[in-house]
Amino acid sequence: MTQKELSSEEQKRIDAINLYLDGEKPSDICKQIQRSRKWFYKWKRRFQIEKDEWYKGRSKKPKVIANKTKPDLESKIVTIRKELMSGEKEGYEYSCVGVLAIQHKFSELNYSENQIPKASVIKRVIRENKLRVRKKKRYKRIKSKQRYRKIFPTKINELYYFDFKGPLYLRGDNKPIYGACLKDAISQEVVVDITTTKSMDYVLSFFIELFKKRDIPKYLQMDNATSFIGNWRHKRFASRFIRFLLHIGVEPIFVAPRKPWMNGGIEEFVKLFSEKFWVKKEFGSEEDVKKESKKFENNHNKLQKWKLRNKNLQRIQSKKLNKKFHFNPKSHEVTASKIHFIREVKNNGKIRVFNEEIMIGKGYSNERIWVTIDVIEQTLRAFHKAKRADKFKEVKTMKYKIKNL
Repeated sequence: MTQKELSSEEQKRIDAINLYLDGEKPSDICKQIQRSRKWFYKWKRRFQIEKDEWYKGRSKKPKVIANKTKPDLESKIVTIRKELMSGEKEGYEYSCVGVLAIQHKFSELNYSENQIPKASVIKRVIRENKLRVRKKKRYKRIKSKQRYRKIFPTKINELYYFDFKGPLYLRGDNKPIYGACLKDAISQEVVVDITTTKSMDYVLSFFIELFKKRDIPKYLQMDNATSFIGNWRHKRFASRFIRFLLHIGVEPIFVAPRKPWMNGGIEEFVKLFSEKFWVKKEFGSEEDVKKESKKFENNHNKLQKWKLRNKNLQRIQSKKLNKKFHFNPKSHEVTASKIHFIREVKNNGKIRVFNEEIMIGKGYSNERIWVTIDVIEQTLRAFHKAKRADKFKEVKTMKYKIKNL
């Protein structure tokens, strides 16, 4: 080996041993080479034991790799990842492609829990086979403690979120398309319906047909769209949709205006609807969108059910609408009495509920308030929870009558 082929570090090792062989003391050699005594004795032992090319560094890679992934399992991970990414195989359309989605597919292929590869193994295989997906840059999410919220569901079918995605347009068509998205807060199960309108008539018909098939929740959370809350003109008037919900025993929850993140449970899925469904294919017609959306819904629900397979989740008592149910807004009985609002107090100390400003107090400016209107007791109660408080403080109580109830 010529001098030019040696690295600078290898040359230092050789120089140190040559000085030692010339009779230099180890302490003097270390000062001259500018290395530690530990370093010197390591290469001295290597020189004495190996002789040939003793100065060469050794690979730190272990000679025996524990729990090395079997080639057939690694190949299967790669295959599933590619099939999920392409979405061309039946049952793989519009799917997520991450670790949990891959593990779920192993489960569907009848692999036992012990046979399903661990997350660390899947991540390594994805990295080594250059199958990473470039994630879109996201805004940093700050987790809210939601101290303004009084209702936290614990059971399946206790709380549903609802929202629309859209308007969306087919190529060459000016008619808007919307995705009506419903999500269970606990099971994460979703329902997706494709519509060309966001009208209250549609919303009513959607929920009437839905609750004939699946359980009625205790709470339904949504934003302040006119499709839900009604017009912005008349004070203290409940929309047909609110009256319908109260009639079937559902308490509506309206998040603060222009605060979509408060309805994050459904906003997250609406974003998924856009990224994993709408942009994946150029749909030919509204019927095509409806047909394909059911594949997206089915794949999502199967994955969520698999994620929760080991959790012992309870359900609220089952209740559905009669198949012949028809809602008459002019003649109905109220079985749920409460309507809830999350509102942010303005600088003038007021909040706005049912097109009416209500004074809370300037001391609560920019704070979030939980408001409950009881239509039977005809009261409005507002609650606030301070940053370090354990309980809500009632900050407002007043007589409050909904005029059309």
